[in-house]
Amino acid sequence: MTTPATGPLIVAVGGGKGGVGKSAISANLAAAMARQGFRVTAVDADLGSANLHTMLGVDDPGPTLHGLLEGRLQSLEEAVVATPVPRLFLVPGSNALPGSANLAHARKLKLIRHIRKLDTDAVVVDCGAGIGFNVIDFFNLADRRLLVATPQLVSLQNCYGFVKACAYRGMRACAQTASQRELLKATSSQSETERVSQLLPRVRGQDPQLADVLEHFLGGFGVTLLGNMLDGQGEHNPLHAIARMVRDFLAVEVDVFGGIRRTPLVHGSVSRRRPFICDNMTDPAARVMMRLAEDLLETDLHAVRARQAERGQPTSGAPGALADDKSLPGPLATYEREHERFAVDWEVELRLGDAKHQGEALDVSCGGARLMWVGEVEPGDAIQVTFAEHPDLGAFEAQVIHLDGNTRGVQFRGSDVAERTAELVRRAQGEAPVRSASLDAASAAPAG
Repeated sequence: MTTPATGPLIVAVGGGKGGVGKSAISANLAAAMARQGFRVTAVDADLGSANLHTMLGVDDPGPTLHGLLEGRLQSLEEAVVATPVPRLFLVPGSNALPGSANLAHARKLKLIRHIRKLDTDAVVVDCGAGIGFNVIDFFNLADRRLLVATPQLVSLQNCYGFVKACAYRGMRACAQTASQRELLKATSSQSETERVSQLLPRVRGQDPQLADVLEHFLGGFGVTLLGNMLDGQGEHNPLHAIARMVRDFLAVEVDVFGGIRRTPLVHGSVSRRRPFICDNMTDPAARVMMRLAEDLLETDLHAVRARQAERGQPTSGAPGALADDKSLPGPLATYEREHERFAVDWEVELRLGDAKHQGEALDVSCGGARLMWVGEVEPGDAIQVTFAEHPDLGAFEAQVIHLDGNTRGVQFRGSDVAERTAELVRRAQGEAPVRSASLDAASAAPAG
């Protein structure tokens, strides 16, 4: 994962809204990485409201990152302190320092440079709440970006607004000249319903090279979404809905990893000043964090840094952003799915008119399936699907409703399929469930 050429893996944890459990997730994610044998440093970049040291059981944090910013420390390494968790270290932040949240641009860049030079395998950056430039720039600097949200509407509104602000801030940073920045400003409608797919053609008409850079940036600007404080399995649906809305309006991919249930173990961990992952490794929340840590630690840093270098993306853009609107652009309910999905690895036989294809089912639900095959198809096409491993269920009539390369979402049709689809799902539940369905991870592609 880590080489001297690339430096540590940097994971930023943001929340858009305060109170969603961002710092608790940061503490547990860092602890999960450390439990897998890596040296991990958590950085409390929640300027002015630092509390990560409390959650990690550090009584006397000593020097903080503000010591570097104020010139009392020569290196951020001097602020690193050990925590009770083996292999997990902390760069504490400061509380209640007047003006500490209003970081000058040059000092922010200095801090970012020092974070990248920390002698560690991975860095978990606990960002602050809101959509201020400091928060956005800390989030954007990361190799992997983790967004924490609860299923409540207010949290989801802030979630969308946060991703929008980060994406537009990043696009502005892609503009290397004053004329390019003016072009971005002039071509943006500044409305909450603006789609990036509408903005990019306007840019391309005047500066095709800039449009290519913006598309490259957005294509590599992925966000992982983790739900927190969930009370039931049905609450994963709004998370997927917001992910689809982000992709639709902002052209940014959001991978919904699943969620953490609200349990006494999780709730009490803050008062115990100890990550819940250290208390019960068999708890579902602990297993989610371990799988999330594994996923993040598998990041190909060389590929990520190569993309950053290719687009010439600076670590942080100059002050100013295209948009900071926090409103949702449309009804969230229109993006919600009706049915849970379950991951499968089944062969399928497909018939489109007279053409036959062999393919693979990636997941199924009572409403449809996500299939992969090679062949020409358009949304609205009628298709017949036979699951080769379950021939007794017969052929399913379906309609193609979504295309993503060779992956296609289909919706089952007909008044006589309810019993067969219910049986299909029962069999799928014997397979590994889609992460969203079990609340321990998820795919965000529409289907069913």
